[in-house]
Formats: sequence, structure tokens, C-alpha cells
Amino acid sequence: AYTALSRPAAPQVPLIVYTMREDVRTLRRAVMLGAAGIIPKPHSREMLQRAIELVMQGGIYVPPELMLGLSATLPAQAPRTGGMTQQQRRILELLADGLPNKEIAIKLGVAPSTVKNQLTLVFDKLGVSNRTQAAIAARALLDQEKLK
Repeated sequence: AYTALSRPAAPQVPLIVYTMREDVRTLRRAVMLGAAGIIPKPHSREMLQRAIELVMQGGIYVPPELMLGLSATLPAQAPRTGGMTQQQRRILELLADGLPNKEIAIKLGVAPSTVKNQLTLVFDKLGVSNRTQAAIAARALLDQEKLK
């Protein structure tokens, strides 16, 4: 049903996909449409509630096992975090953990507007257009760096 949604009509409204399908193609499409949360139906009621609350606070939710599947579909020449400032990199790490801007700002001791401005630059450096795409790219990059 999410294919019929028009994100330009309400771009600030968080989109959550609650799905029985867990194939990478469908999930990738949801992310490209701006989904801030992807919740498989087998999740418990408590996990569903926590995921919805996180997304409503401005965070993102993609189960770790799905995040791995989605990050594996990134292009072979994925962008690198090398051109980022230390603050941008830290913001990206916290975003990858699913934190909303307000919590990132508190953890870093900066204004939420600073986080928002830095995320705009980070999105550009990663070549992504939304938080979920950035978090998936960040998780892939950070996991890749851990392997080195």
C-alpha cells in the first residue's frame, strides 16, 4: 500500500511500513520512499510500540537483521566517512543507532538546529536523501571500518 503514498503531500509526517514482506527489494523501496521505520509483523506488541514511539520522536527503526540485508545492497563503491568532520561523524554514528535529533543534540551538547544542519551536509556527502538511507549507509560504513 505504501507505493500509493505521495511523500510530497506530507513530507514531515513519519512513515512507518508495517509489513509481512521482508525481501530486500520491498524494504529498499520503502526506504527510498522515505520510511522512517520498517517493522515486520512478527514483532511483539511491545517492540511494535517502542518502534512507533521512536519514530514519532524523530528516530528511525529498522531491525538489525533487516539493516544488514539493506546495507548489503549498497553500491560496491559506497561513500566513505573520511571527508566528514569529527562532529559529523559522531552525529552519523548516533543516527545509525536510531536516535532522533533532539537526543543527538543532548548527547553532543549542541543545539538541535546544529544537528539538523550537520545532517544536511552528511546526507550530501553520503549521497542519500533521508534519515533512514543515511542510517543504513552509516551502519554499512561503520561495520566495514570495524572489519579493517
